[in-house]
Amino acid sequence: MIRAVPLAPGRPGRRGLPLRVLVAGLFVALLAAAGLASVGYGYVVTSRLLLSAGDEEFLHVAERTAGQVRDLLAPAQLLVQLLSRHRLAETASPAARLDSLPLLTTALNEHPEISAIYVGFASGEFLLVRSLRGGPPQIGSVPPEAVFLVQSRTAGEGAIPGRFRYLDRQLAVLRDELRPDYVYDPRTRGWYAQALPTAAAVRTKPYVFFTTREVGTTVAQRSVDGRSVVGVDITLQELSRHLARSRVTRSARIALVDRLGLVVALPEAGRLVRADPSGDPALVRLDDLGDPILGSLFTAAIPASRGIPLRIEDRAWIGARRPIEAGAGEPLVLLLAAPRDELVAGARGLVERQLLIGLGVLGLTLGLVWLVAGRLSRPLESLAGSVARIGRGDLDTALPRIQNPREVAALSDVTDRMRVQLQGHIAERAGRLAEEQRQARELEIARQIQQSMLPVAADGSLDGRYAIAAKLMPAREVGGDLYDFFVPDERRLVFAIGDVADKGVPAALLMARVTALFRAIGPGETGPDGILRELDLRLSQGNDACMFVTAACGQLDGETGEVRYASAGHEPPILRRADGTTVVLAPEGGPALGLEANGPYPVWTGRFAPGDALVLYTDGVTEAFDVAGDAFGLERLRRVVADTPADALRSLPDRLVDAVERFAAGGGPRDDLAVLAVQYRPTDVVAGGAGPEWWRLSVSGAPEDVARAQRRIEGILLARDVPAPTVQDCVLVTEEVMANIATHAYGGRPGCEAGVEIRLLPEEIQIRFEDAGPPFNPLEQPAPDVEAPIATRRVGGLGIFLVRQLADRCEYVREGSTNILTVHYHRPAAAPREAFTQVQEPLTGGGAMALAIEITDQEPGGRRVMLRGRLDTLTAPQLETALTPLLDSSAVTSIAFGLDGLEYISSAGIRCLVLAHKALGARGGRVVIVNPQSAVRKVLEIVKALPAEQVFGSDAELDAYLDAMQRKVRGDT
Repeated sequence: MIRAVPLAPGRPGRRGLPLRVLVAGLFVALLAAAGLASVGYGYVVTSRLLLSAGDEEFLHVAERTAGQVRDLLAPAQLLVQLLSRHRLAETASPAARLDSLPLLTTALNEHPEISAIYVGFASGEFLLVRSLRGGPPQIGSVPPEAVFLVQSRTAGEGAIPGRFRYLDRQLAVLRDELRPDYVYDPRTRGWYAQALPTAAAVRTKPYVFFTTREVGTTVAQRSVDGRSVVGVDITLQELSRHLARSRVTRSARIALVDRLGLVVALPEAGRLVRADPSGDPALVRLDDLGDPILGSLFTAAIPASRGIPLRIEDRAWIGARRPIEAGAGEPLVLLLAAPRDELVAGARGLVERQLLIGLGVLGLTLGLVWLVAGRLSRPLESLAGSVARIGRGDLDTALPRIQNPREVAALSDVTDRMRVQLQGHIAERAGRLAEEQRQARELEIARQIQQSMLPVAADGSLDGRYAIAAKLMPAREVGGDLYDFFVPDERRLVFAIGDVADKGVPAALLMARVTALFRAIGPGETGPDGILRELDLRLSQGNDACMFVTAACGQLDGETGEVRYASAGHEPPILRRADGTTVVLAPEGGPALGLEANGPYPVWTGRFAPGDALVLYTDGVTEAFDVAGDAFGLERLRRVVADTPADALRSLPDRLVDAVERFAAGGGPRDDLAVLAVQYRPTDVVAGGAGPEWWRLSVSGAPEDVARAQRRIEGILLARDVPAPTVQDCVLVTEEVMANIATHAYGGRPGCEAGVEIRLLPEEIQIRFEDAGPPFNPLEQPAPDVEAPIATRRVGGLGIFLVRQLADRCEYVREGSTNILTVHYHRPAAAPREAFTQVQEPLTGGGAMALAIEITDQEPGGRRVMLRGRLDTLTAPQLETALTPLLDSSAVTSIAFGLDGLEYISSAGIRCLVLAHKALGARGGRVVIVNPQSAVRKVLEIVKALPAEQVFGSDAELDAYLDAMQRKVRGDT
């Protein structure tokens, strides 16, 4: 008997439900779901209908309230319009104004909501007619028969006296009182000031009338001649009574407020008035009511045209906020809210009745479903028992004979045939699995060997000048992509990337050979073109399979930032500058390696500023395809490179791999993928990020440290295509300012450091110098007299003078304990060119701060001093030492400085020339300069280091000068 090995052990303790239970449960669940869906749908629909009805009721309340407001304000607005054109508003005689009393009292009788009508005149006079309904408490004793009160203020000699007249219904005067203390001046009142500038009617904000303690508002309008203002006081008590009649449900809340939250009307009118700190009556604010529902409704940021859901103290509310136009003046806001449960109370009762009916139907159905489920499940339960024994490994188990249902019988026959076939497959699968495991172990070992052949990028800086980030992901266990980098000497970083035109084991073998050859060839002095030529020659030998490799190789100079690059048919690299901008380089490339094409590999060179990086990659990045067949492409790659911060270059490969995998998920087959990012990041420079580019150095006063800072600044400016004359000026200014700081700020003390920051703006270059010395403004120092004869001139003091002459602008400030000098240059527009330039010469040691001195005899008593390189603070002592024996020797009467090889001179170098001129001049000798380069000539002309007649553009000019001098001595004509 053959025993089958279980494919997967059963889970201990796992229990399932019988089929009849599942069938019965399914029927019950479906029935319950249908019933609940019906009940729920009915509840939702009914609730929405009730809520919609609530919204409609809210709208009707708002419309009725708006109508109520219009009914209150319309008579008053019409009245002030009529009175503003009535003769009452233009009458200057106080007695004549009383002729209008019948008109005014009739208006008060016809419109109970109007409590007073008055006119204020530009002279300060005032007339008011008030209805005494309700017994106002603030005007003193009132005759019992009085119906109206006339208050007036009349201009007279000196003060303006007041007067109160109490009238009965027939306008007979019951009492006439003089009120000298009545000092009411209408011109100081808000209604007067608000109406005076405009010809239209205005309405004041609601307030509490002082006389009647009622809430109201004032409608006012300027007279036609503009010399008076008519006002009407309107009480708003009817609005509160209207709101009390407009509650939607028992617990509903309603209020009418202005835009500042002052309550104009409430169902509880007694809560509208409060006492302010001075004791005067004032409108209550919405916050003072202590009603969180109305407060939340007022501040809710939801459109007013829809119901606003609120939840206050674990109770759901539906609210509405409606603007109420109130004629002239600002609109009011009607706030309405009702509990949601009160609005949908009818829907809950309907749901309860439906649930009771559904439970009854469900109980009757359950018994019938149980009987039917039992008949259906018995054959399957029997078959399931047999299959369970087969699943435990007993493949000899006999299956039961089943006739009905027909589908279950067919399942039993199929299962039996599968049992027999499974016995044979298990034995075959066991042998094949063992073979696959052996192959997988071998491929894993090969993958580990391939990965071990590649260098690992360290977390920190490489050799203190480079940052490297790299990643290799084969499409299979092993692949043909590769990268490599190493530092063969104290100056260079050599790096390369390659892509074998194949996959799998064959490509991995060729990749291993390429890596070994690159390691053997790369450390030599040859350039990247020579490395690629040698690789092509070696790989072409015995390449019967015609496999080839696309590759790129580069060298980066750690001192100057100069980079050289050559391509053998590889993908174009991406240059990422320190500010995040990217450039896709397109240097001319040569043929792929291994085809023995013997083609040239043009070399391209450029400059990196600190923080710049070169990103190399294989086509597995750009040619990854998504489900639609679109390639990842160069632009997506550029975005990933640009979005990676300059100080997080190590994360670039992982970011790029993640972006490619997300893009190509579900797409076509993946190719090998390799990424290599090389960043120029010397540890002595801090590079800025986004925005204007900037770099910061910390520099001591030592000449070697100053020279290092000059090299860095020169490299940065050259990397950003700044013209050479401007670069020369910036380097010279750096030396002169640092020498000045070392002398004046730190007194020559060693170890003191200053900060140098260079910032590149679109149209300007800024170099900022900071030191912690005593306050010292070099720009205030007197300039040397360069017009004076050299023999009488003080030696030195030319540094800051040179700085001010070379720079476009200089600024000095003292911030705290720091001196800050900022030098500004105009940034010339760079000539358009490619980022890399083709060259043929080998990598130079550019930027070396050195001076070569060659002294030869020229004529009796004359010496020729040839200078090559740079004459600055670092090399000037070397020249002084070489000149000392010449200046001390009385036999030497002339020195000719040949400057055709001198690239740079600073004030320290000029000092050497001036000292030589003064020393020889004291004994009748002379110093001349021959063939200075343009940058050196510019400095000499600024400081006038030698008279113009002692500077010669060539040896021929010097020879002609000497012949003339000899003829003059001999007396020849």
